[in-house]
Amino acid sequence: MLVQLRQGKPSDIVRASADLETLLDVREAGVLVTPHRDRRARATLRIVESDPWAVMPSVPDYARQAWTVRDRIWLGQRLDGAQVASAFASKHSLILAASGGGKSILLRLIADGLGAAADTHVWDLDPSGVGQAPQAAVMGRVALSPEDCEAALTDAVALAVGRTKLLRRLGMGDAWQASPERPALVVIVDEYPRLTPAGKAAAVNLLRIAARRP
Repeated sequence: MLVQLRQGKPSDIVRASADLETLLDVREAGVLVTPHRDRRARATLRIVESDPWAVMPSVPDYARQAWTVRDRIWLGQRLDGAQVASAFASKHSLILAASGGGKSILLRLIADGLGAAADTHVWDLDPSGVGQAPQAAVMGRVALSPEDCEAALTDAVALAVGRTKLLRRLGMGDAWQASPERPALVVIVDEYPRLTPAGKAAAVNLLRIAARRP
């Protein structure tokens, strides 16, 4: 449903969505509001009448495929049924959600794909002590305490600095060209707020140094 505003802002509709659910007598979180970027006075209103994720495809079996860090990893399904996938070569990703919002599931989907890549070395860092347990067998390094995570991030920064000095010598241009002989290093950090101050600083340094070097 297309909504045309005569006054106010699209965010006003978003704030009123809970009241609209009561008015329309639909399920909780059953009114979705999408403002139009090209027309500020317009928004699309969608009513969810059934579970859009009742039927989901199976997670791909990456271990049975010749997988690389450049291949797209399946991440989920959108409300409209479209499949979401992304490659993670030369990419930093920040996952934000409230408690129970699916952050750990998304991390494990990513770890599942990258862990099967022959040209990727994956580290699992989680200062809370949980980590990506289902993918533990494919992790090259696991750190499950704030102190161990700090040490791992410090080492990752040193590796990133070293690789920037190797790019020209190896003829790679400005981005690391991953291969089984020279794999990409992927550092998965869960529960960032629980890192030590030095660990947080190292994580930020890693983002800056390795901005285009997986």
